[in-house]
Amino acid sequence: MEQSEKQAQITKLYHLVLKTANEFLYNCKHFKIEALQKENPTYEEVAEIIDSMCKVITALCEDVDDPLTGQKAFEYCAYMKGMAVSIKNGNEEHLRTIVNELDKRSFL
Repeated sequence: MEQSEKQAQITKLYHLVLKTANEFLYNCKHFKIEALQKENPTYEEVAEIIDSMCKVITALCEDVDDPLTGQKAFEYCAYMKGMAVSIKNGNEEHLRTIVNELDKRSFL
């Protein structure tokens, strides 16, 4: 795979991470935790899929000397994982804390 193709894949996957993080944020701001707990797949399962994607992004980033994008992808993933655990455990206070932190991010 050529450098430009790798960069295109990184961009595509990174935008998917951002889109998913934004969906987590929107849903957590607009729905009660009880409704979020009923989702299938669960938020925890989605966060694990995103974590796997971040590993692919990081590997591709190493090939094109772009470590920042991989790092940012994992940062957004960490928010999603935190929200997922809060949803699973029914911890609305912790969920609000993470939502407020993520809401301050630029999504760039």
